[in-house]
Amino acid sequence: MSRRVSIFLTRVLSGLVIAMMVAVCAPAPQSVVVSPRITVDSAPDYTDLGRFVAFYKDRGLAGQELAIALWQRLSGVSTGLYHFNEIFDGADTDYALGNSRDALRNMNVHNHGFCGIHGPVLEGVFRAAGFEARSFSVPAWNHVATEVYYGGGWHYFDLDLRGTLLRPDGVVASAAEARADPSLWSDPRHAVEPFFPNVKDKSVGFRMFSAKPLDLQYHWSVGGWTMDYVLRPGESLTRWWQNRDGRWHHSPTYTGWMRELLEKPPRGIKPNNANFSIWGVGSSLLLYRPDLSEKTRDVELGAYEVRNLRTSATGLTPAEPGSGFVVFEVLSPYVIVPVMDDLDDPAGALNRDAATIMIDATTAVEGDISTDGGRTWVSLGTLPNKLRYDLTRFVRGRYHYFVRLGMQGEPGAAALRSLELRTWGQVAPISLPRLAKGRNVLRLGVNDPRGRPTRLLPVLPQLGDPEDIERHGVRIVGDYQPRQPSQRLRGRAVVPVEAGPGQVIERLSVGGMFRAHHLKRAPLTANKIEIATALGGPFRTIYDATGTVPDWNQHWHYSMDTDVILPEPVRKVWVRYTGDPSLNSIRIYAHCRDPRPVNTGMVRVTHDYSIGDERILKSVEVPAGGGSYTVDCREVPTNHALKLETPHSVR
Repeated sequence: MSRRVSIFLTRVLSGLVIAMMVAVCAPAPQSVVVSPRITVDSAPDYTDLGRFVAFYKDRGLAGQELAIALWQRLSGVSTGLYHFNEIFDGADTDYALGNSRDALRNMNVHNHGFCGIHGPVLEGVFRAAGFEARSFSVPAWNHVATEVYYGGGWHYFDLDLRGTLLRPDGVVASAAEARADPSLWSDPRHAVEPFFPNVKDKSVGFRMFSAKPLDLQYHWSVGGWTMDYVLRPGESLTRWWQNRDGRWHHSPTYTGWMRELLEKPPRGIKPNNANFSIWGVGSSLLLYRPDLSEKTRDVELGAYEVRNLRTSATGLTPAEPGSGFVVFEVLSPYVIVPVMDDLDDPAGALNRDAATIMIDATTAVEGDISTDGGRTWVSLGTLPNKLRYDLTRFVRGRYHYFVRLGMQGEPGAAALRSLELRTWGQVAPISLPRLAKGRNVLRLGVNDPRGRPTRLLPVLPQLGDPEDIERHGVRIVGDYQPRQPSQRLRGRAVVPVEAGPGQVIERLSVGGMFRAHHLKRAPLTANKIEIATALGGPFRTIYDATGTVPDWNQHWHYSMDTDVILPEPVRKVWVRYTGDPSLNSIRIYAHCRDPRPVNTGMVRVTHDYSIGDERILKSVEVPAGGGSYTVDCREVPTNHALKLETPHSVR
């Protein structure tokens, strides 16, 4: 072999080695990140009830030990829910249908409630742990609490009043025993903390329990809601433990002492028993600033839909002469809330900045907004250039909306150069992973609770609103009385559920509110839910109440949710509800697979905290598929904020 050939081959081989090294060492291209969450090893994960209870089960707790640990966590002054008032999170304002009794939502979004919420919420947590559980009311006390079944009997736990009763043998007493034995209240041989800190005269509990028979409630806990969301390239989610600027999810029912408490500094929702919690409600900011130029894949990965627009050196421009549009979806894990400047007119213009949009364009850009999944649109008119346009009146109190941006002109001449979408939410501070003194081991997890990279599609037709039912394409057959919350539909409702552009449905959480028969007639309750992949069927039963409602049930209302994994992903499914004796509300959360790449690249995590007078920002980059990192704190820190952000997807 000649020297010249040898040198040539050496250079070729060296080039190949270098190319291989670059291929191996180069970071994966940035994609969207599905449902990123940060957890700390020393505390449970609040973002999913299964993971929340697993924290205790993995430590070997079962039976009474497990029940007490869960109740104590949710009764803790820094880890639990507190008493404030009702939570009307949605369109319904009926006491039974409208109040949020979803444990996961209240643990992540609201942080508060009242006894009529806390009783079912604790029931839901117990059910997630594998227990049979129920809430019950104490009519003489105007109070609601919880019973859980283990060891062959029922046991009474009170989340609202922060207490439980121990029999002389150390076993938690039942509600029946609580109304039969006064010594359990006033002279207990054993007690577990907390022990009714808000009941100064402990004997009052016995008097109230024994004054009238208790009312037993079947399945008042609600499920289906999820913390799933997506961070796109160029997007960040920041959460603060403390309220920012006076933002909260306000209800017109907050009057009198509640109004006074709201206005008391720090302004906003806070416990009316100050010793029950160190928290009020925190804030979140979902900030989306995609790069619209051809230098990145941000639009390709982040837009919901694009028609006759393409990226260019200057931004989004028509692909062909004429008009085009782009749709961006905003799906917040937290209820969208404004700065509450005016409590006298909660829907008024003074309450602002729940969400804003700002553009920079070389031509007129027409905006539209949809809050019903793109079924109907409201025109925003021509958007002002380089000024924030307030979307509060459309989106406050919601979790989901679409923005459509349309323009027309010649390719390259008309361009949307930049976009900013800001969406503020309300956070339950207990759900955020807190740094503590010493070494903190934290983890980035991704994907939905089943470990799948699905995108959430909420389908929530309001059964009390015939126009909304029509918008959702729901077909109703039977006796339909939308203004009767306790008996809206005796008959059938078929709900179409269709995935977004290019997506397919993998699984669904399907549920609703139903009417039930009472006591001896309870097993005659025959409400049903079925599912099919074609409008004409065949329909497969996924829930049948026949014979399942217990004969101790004493109320007309109950809730039920069930998970369905489809044999094969499909574009569209139909869910058929049968109300017998009645269907009163519908909720469907579809989980869809998108063909675009997910969970590659990185996530930047920033902890904002103080130690003494020193403010510290600690940032780490974690692989977007998940990973762990540590933060060392030499003293007890004060946690301020936690930020997750994804960089632009550079080509």
